[in-house]
Amino acid sequence: MAVLPRIICVAQLLGYELKISVSDVLTLVAFLFAWLQYRGKKEADGAVANLKRTILKQRAAQHFDDLSRSAVQLSGSLRGKDWQQVAEITTKLGALVASAVGFGGEKLMVAGEKEELTVAADAITFIWNAIPTTDDPVEDDLVKELMRKCMVIVYAIERVGGRIKYLEELEETSGSKVPGGQRPSVATALKSMERQ
Repeated sequence: MAVLPRIICVAQLLGYELKISVSDVLTLVAFLFAWLQYRGKKEADGAVANLKRTILKQRAAQHFDDLSRSAVQLSGSLRGKDWQQVAEITTKLGALVASAVGFGGEKLMVAGEKEELTVAADAITFIWNAIPTTDDPVEDDLVKELMRKCMVIVYAIERVGGRIKYLEELEETSGSKVPGGQRPSVATALKSMERQ
């Protein structure tokens, strides 16, 4: 409030009569309090948004870890010709891939990654349709084709999942800060990935 007497002195020197009532002072204090509350809320909203982004990245990374494990299990089951387990893993993997497309959505995936997961989903459908339903011997050519489709699944999942895991690790190791207090964007993280 040291500013108020100075304003009164300047006004008196200029020949103006300045009358300040208690309600004027209370209005000024209320305005200042409201402004501080607004600023605090804005900072809190930013912190909540950053926390949500961090949690989303962690959940996406965990989801892709589950996908990777299932893809590796599928590969092992195909090699061992354990068709019952192939059917179970293929069903689980199909659900996880469909979930990943919706889960990662527009916020985490970059151009082309959704299409890669769609190709993986098509490979899963191919494997599902080619699983033998009888105990008859299976031709080696069919197993080789199923293994090729399995590798398509593994590569697609690892490519998308690897980038998402990188983003999560980048956030954890860097303390999520860059000069100016801003979090690195996905585009910034991708540029640093390209440089490496």
